[in-house]
Amino acid sequence: MTSPSATPGTAPSAPKAPTPSVAALSLVALVLSCLLLTLGYFLVAGYQQAVRSAEVATQNLVGVIESRVSGDLARVEGLLEFIAQDVPPQQLLPGAAATHGAAMSRRLAALIGRFDDLAVANVFDASGGLLYSSNPAAPQFSMADRPFFKELTSDPKRLWYFTDATVSRSSGQLALILIRNIHDSQGRLVGFASAVINLDAFAGLFASLDVGPGGTTLLHRADNFRQILRNPSLPAAELNADLAADHPVRQRIMAGERAGTLALPAGADGAARMASFVVLQHFPFYLEVAVARSHYLAAWLAQARAVLVVIVLLMLAVGIATKRLRESERRAREAAEKLAENAANFHTFFDGVRDFLFVLDMQGNILYANAHVVEQLGFGAAELRGQSVLMVHPEDRRQEAQQIVHEMLAGRRNACPVPLCSKDGQLIPVETKIVPGRWNGQDALFGVSRDLTALRASEVMARREAEQELRRSNRELEQFSYSISHDMRQPLRMISSYLQLLQIKLGDALDSEHREYFGFAIDGAKRLDTMLLGLLEMSRVGRLGEPAVQVDTRSVLDQALQFLQPLVAEARATIEIEGVWPHLLARPDELLRLMQNLIGNALKFRLTERPPRVLIRSSVDEALWRLDVHDNGVGIAPDQTHRLFQVFQRLQSRARFEGTGIGLALCRKIAEQHGGRIWVESAGEGQGSQFSVEIALQGDAINRRSTHEAA
Repeated sequence: MTSPSATPGTAPSAPKAPTPSVAALSLVALVLSCLLLTLGYFLVAGYQQAVRSAEVATQNLVGVIESRVSGDLARVEGLLEFIAQDVPPQQLLPGAAATHGAAMSRRLAALIGRFDDLAVANVFDASGGLLYSSNPAAPQFSMADRPFFKELTSDPKRLWYFTDATVSRSSGQLALILIRNIHDSQGRLVGFASAVINLDAFAGLFASLDVGPGGTTLLHRADNFRQILRNPSLPAAELNADLAADHPVRQRIMAGERAGTLALPAGADGAARMASFVVLQHFPFYLEVAVARSHYLAAWLAQARAVLVVIVLLMLAVGIATKRLRESERRAREAAEKLAENAANFHTFFDGVRDFLFVLDMQGNILYANAHVVEQLGFGAAELRGQSVLMVHPEDRRQEAQQIVHEMLAGRRNACPVPLCSKDGQLIPVETKIVPGRWNGQDALFGVSRDLTALRASEVMARREAEQELRRSNRELEQFSYSISHDMRQPLRMISSYLQLLQIKLGDALDSEHREYFGFAIDGAKRLDTMLLGLLEMSRVGRLGEPAVQVDTRSVLDQALQFLQPLVAEARATIEIEGVWPHLLARPDELLRLMQNLIGNALKFRLTERPPRVLIRSSVDEALWRLDVHDNGVGIAPDQTHRLFQVFQRLQSRARFEGTGIGLALCRKIAEQHGGRIWVESAGEGQGSQFSVEIALQGDAINRRSTHEAA
């Protein structure tokens, strides 16, 4: 730009310095650009995470019902095999029912008595006429007019046949019928044994799965692809209808796949879905569980809409700022308030997972048990509710179960191998898993028990694959966290640098108020950079640094105290050391950071009227090393201790104590990376605190050092 010509006798006018409003607009534009890039990155990552969560959810659900359906069909198959071998050929001759009918019917009724989902068991002669039935009220009929009878008799070597969904003449209900041909010693067809499987039992199982609005659970034939059962229920016209030849699941099964997960296009109801399917190993059926795209993306879509609202508000604030600086500042404050409100909404959620067998309160009492638990154990739902979980374990093992439950409530284990015991005394071998959660607004434990007798080799393989996938997902999540904390520091340093350049260039054009605004912005950028640096350090725990070696824990303590010596001197603190200090297998640099953070916190969070006194105690119990750091500082409210080890959680104001809120989260991760745990105990505010860590020694060398040492 060319300067204006000088008027004779006067000096040329100097270019005007940018006004505070122009500087503020430049800052807003820079911040807005960085924010848009960051939000876009997180939206893409959030979408990918929502899709992956839907895939894992459908895989888990289809695995649950595949185990139940396969197990039930295998039991029915075994029952028919027993009946076919148990009925003498002479009792299959015409007229034999008059002599043996009553006894055989009672025998069949006794056999199916333990099959909740089995309606009727029948025996037919070679012509298809009904000879014996477990239902004494069943009418006499012949199945020779059934479409499948010709297939049963056309191949003399054939043993098994499954019908499509049909209304049973024996029970009058919609059912699947499994038929087993009976041959004499010469291999001649002499009769048939059949079992009527009530489809209502499978329908109840399907309805118990939480697939969300628009989700479906399906049972189809895998040989002719006819629809057998669906939740929500099939219209009558679609019962036994063939699946379209171009349906993606049908094409993949015909191509030889036994299980898979895929996105389905919108069907007749206009809903697109994510589905997982599995073909039963020994039976001509496959199961499919699908969740609606609108359901599993609902949270992400709400987040995207909220982000768009924030962007619009920010752009509106920038537009108004061009007219008047004070007006733009007011609009910016409104936008900030709206952003805070939206952020609070983002973090409000409820974990509604319903894939469980029972829910316990924190004292081990049963709050809820689903229909499957009630059926298996024989107790009424009201009878179970409010009772101790010990009542469903064998009487001679209740002391063992009680000890395990106490350890679960304390968070020291999450699995119980003690079998369950039904009301009539039948033992059911199970493995029970416990996870914490919320139930009706209170803390609770969700328990899932799996019948170990129903497990098959295919399920074991699926579990191993799921564990491998979980480890891979955790590695990706760790790499994602590392990338976020590392890559975001560059734009933050750019923001801080340009703010300082603007402040220097504007110089005297800024009044004290605007200088204060610049100070707030620069301090905020630096504080955020410090927080990201802490996240970066957390992401490196367990991945980088020194390998695990045998470490002298006392030597590591001495190094930590040497680093903290200036803080000890400043606080005029008394440090006491006692206990047994062993060698253990650990990463020296991470163990040093753990001790330095815990002791440093004990020195930092002190009371002004009380000199700090810190007791550092080490002990060994069998194969565990325990470190306790006890102080007489500000203390912690007991109902707030659960927040301490979460990232960015602070219980003290930043005005009193500096910090990022990452130190204790870093300590927790280091302890867990070494296979240990960390916790805190405090009598309350002003009563001091004790932080404790337990780590497995993983070695025999223990160097016992003198106790009650003081520094």
